[in-house]
Amino acid sequence: MGKDLDERITEIAGGVTYEETETVVESTEDVTMTTGGLIRTPDVEQTCGLTVETIALCDCAIVNLNAGQKLEISGVGGGAARLWAIVDKTTHVITDLAPAHSVSVESDIPANPFTKTIIAEEDCIVVVNVYNENGTPPYGNSSHTHYSVKLTTYTTETVLVPTVVGGILGGMQDDIEELQEAAEGPFKGKKLAALGDSITYGFIPRNTAGAEGQMDSFAKLTAERLGMEFVNAGIVGSSVTNITGRNPMCNRYADLPNDADVVIFMGGTNDIRNGAVLGTMADRGTNTFYGALHTIMQGLYTKYIGGVAVSTGKAKKVIICTPIKLLDATKSSLANTVANNAGVLVEWDAWIDAIKEVAAFYSLPVCDMYNRSGINPHLDRTVHGTTTGYTGYYNPYITDGTHPTQEGAEMMADLLVGFLKGLK
Repeated sequence: MGKDLDERITEIAGGVTYEETETVVESTEDVTMTTGGLIRTPDVEQTCGLTVETIALCDCAIVNLNAGQKLEISGVGGGAARLWAIVDKTTHVITDLAPAHSVSVESDIPANPFTKTIIAEEDCIVVVNVYNENGTPPYGNSSHTHYSVKLTTYTTETVLVPTVVGGILGGMQDDIEELQEAAEGPFKGKKLAALGDSITYGFIPRNTAGAEGQMDSFAKLTAERLGMEFVNAGIVGSSVTNITGRNPMCNRYADLPNDADVVIFMGGTNDIRNGAVLGTMADRGTNTFYGALHTIMQGLYTKYIGGVAVSTGKAKKVIICTPIKLLDATKSSLANTVANNAGVLVEWDAWIDAIKEVAAFYSLPVCDMYNRSGINPHLDRTVHGTTTGYTGYYNPYITDGTHPTQEGAEMMADLLVGFLKGLK
């Protein structure tokens, strides 16, 4: 026999427990005024400087106020004896007294509006006089004497607050919290530093109108999407190899901030374009591409993984990115045909392989922009450059054959963000 509905609901939703919680309840009511009466006390004169011991009342209220209760008196002023008094509940001695108003009656609207809030610190009696019995109209005219006396009482009540516990849904709470934390991401609030050339810097392709300036590079976009602080160590024209005048990365990787949590390194475009020597895997100097790669990657490993891990117990992340494909500028003016497109790429697969080989040697993860970014300068070459020296045909993602456009940078960031999330 199957489970009945109540059992099934309990299994899914769990049980319900009730916890007693105290809450303060506020209750306010109007105080009923009475007509006529006297308040007599021998302490009036000595307390307030009044010359009478008896105060004649007309519309008045005598309220027993318990500690913690609140009395709010409001209305329009007027009348020499409009006042309130606080009286000790046991001795009937006046402990506080409002001074009388003194006004002239030349208008149908009484003067000197007032509001008084009395919160009792201890049990007492409050006497409220609305207008004196000897006053002349409009004080004796209820249509002009608008007053309000309200008493507020605070009581503490115990209520039962239900809480669902256990069951499938109850157990899902931890999962929900983990999902919320995952949505924010493990990189939020941390620092990303990027070492590279003009592509990392955010160079605007020169055949774009108003080319001066700096766009949001793939590295900056990646940091923004992950909620990270960004340090841009990309320099236009920078090489990996030690080439004079090229701000080589092999000489400046050590300048990256010590407190970076994630380091991105991408370079090589300016090496192949400036005649650098590829070299071999055995090279360790900085005068070949292979040797400079060893210098940079070993240095980053030592700085952010080896040394940091020993001192803090937690290694940082060093990510190697391969550069995007290049277009041979000398062939960029060829018509956009299948035959022509096959030959307009710079052939530098061996350089990309060198980057991957050295990264694997140091066990550093590689984000392959070369093969996975979706940027193909040899396809869809329909955008005609207008700047001198850049008059070939390009596409919307890499319009000078070397530098990605803002759209291209977005594509690169898409790949890198997903790559980093996969490494968490």
